[in-house]
Amino acid sequence: MVDGRRVLERWTDEQVWEIPLTLDEQEENAFCRKATRVFYPRGHVIFAPGDEAGRVYFIHTGVVKICWLSPRGHAVTMAIRYPRELFGLAEALCCLDRKCYAQALENTECYVIRRPEFELLLREEPDLCLKVARVLAARLRQAQLSICDFVRYQVPARLALLLLRLAYQHGTPSKEGIELRWSLTHQEIAFMVGASRQSVTSAFNAFKKHRLIRVERDRVQILNPQALAEWIT
Repeated sequence: MVDGRRVLERWTDEQVWEIPLTLDEQEENAFCRKATRVFYPRGHVIFAPGDEAGRVYFIHTGVVKICWLSPRGHAVTMAIRYPRELFGLAEALCCLDRKCYAQALENTECYVIRRPEFELLLREEPDLCLKVARVLAARLRQAQLSICDFVRYQVPARLALLLLRLAYQHGTPSKEGIELRWSLTHQEIAFMVGASRQSVTSAFNAFKKHRLIRVERDRVQILNPQALAEWIT
């Protein structure tokens, strides 16, 4: 896989995307011993706004999107969670009702733990407790940096950054570059980069024209990460 530091070293604070957000084997085992395994079919809504935030989720297989519902009923995609990541953390730890909803983008298997058992687990496993704190801190820093991106960069640059960051965190090497699982519409991507759907479609077309990426139904092939990074100006 492309060296994330080498590709992203031009921008300050990119190190935050190198912080591991997944659980290691020991942390995973500690969590799963206390949790229940649950299967969610593609499209299933795992939790919705207004639900009690009484559970924390660990993705064993599959992909989950986290969305916010606007007052007009538009679903705004906020984040994508991949295997070995936790989700549903912040509201559960703050004892707040859900403000977002989580939906399985593909058939997904999770380990689910109730909030009281999770809090007890954090007291029993200080290493896991520290990891959860680091994950929440990294996600906060990433969100702050993404807001800065809206001011610093135009839409093609913001889309290129999103692709490179996700590829570094969750991509897998392929014969043609880096493969990234990607079950999102252009409208969902537009919400993530703070742009119109038309602007995102135009940027994707430009990337494909220059043979930087290839978009398939449920994945993106990043063919030339170094050249894609040149769009971030």
